[in-house]
Amino acid sequence: MRSPYPCLFILASLLACGPGGNNTDTSTGGSTSTSASTSSPATTEPTGEPTTNPSEPGTTSTASATGTATGTATGTATTTGEPGSTSTSTSEPGSTSASSTGGTVLGQCESDKDCKLQDDCCTCTGVPSDENPVPCGLDCKQSKCSELGIDAAVCRLGVCETERLQCDQTKVACDALPPICPEGQLPTITPACWTGKCVPAEYCDVVPDCGFCPQGHLCVQNIDLGPTQPTCEPIPPGCSDDPDCACAGDLVCKDPYNFCSEQKGPVIHCECPNC
Repeated sequence: MRSPYPCLFILASLLACGPGGNNTDTSTGGSTSTSASTSSPATTEPTGEPTTNPSEPGTTSTASATGTATGTATGTATTTGEPGSTSTSTSEPGSTSASSTGGTVLGQCESDKDCKLQDDCCTCTGVPSDENPVPCGLDCKQSKCSELGIDAAVCRLGVCETERLQCDQTKVACDALPPICPEGQLPTITPACWTGKCVPAEYCDVVPDCGFCPQGHLCVQNIDLGPTQPTCEPIPPGCSDDPDCACAGDLVCKDPYNFCSEQKGPVIHCECPNC
């Protein structure tokens, strides 16, 4: 049967087929699809700009233990691996770099056989065996070592010196007066009495006080309950002109006087804790 309202039927059909009823995406410009998933990986289109990689040639790699590039802090190191770059290293304060162990340089000798006498009309001293010093050139009937009574060179604390002459006045037992010696010299003994000779204090085995030690020598005195006389020792190689216990203590303070204490000037006291 024919509908009495054909126009209403047509209007209802148009409403059912309107714009909201079709989800087809067209390829026309400006169309947008709302069905894209937000969980998809994000992509970045090339921009055409150059990319910098620290490991590529032409870049600089800097490493610092303190996080600074100045290298002024202790223990920092700044390194660049490229040609023309610099490498800076700072060690601990007070440390030194040396070609020998222990922070000290090797001495002239290790034993007496490494030394010999330099003996001429002017000089009597110990020198390394491989050295040949030029004589002073003066004419004399008696060499200096013969005059002093010195026959050999010895190695003391890594330094070549002459053997020591006996000068300990406390051991004299004879009833005689010592000779009057020039300043800086001391009388030698036999050891029971005086020899009648005077020698520079540097050749003596002991001295009355540290004031007799010449420049370049260390005064070492053993401290005990009784009186002791100091000795003048060569400054060990690698020590300063005023050696401390850290540098020279183990070399000059021997048992039982093995406790080292520093004094004013180039003086070290070796004390006996159990004496």
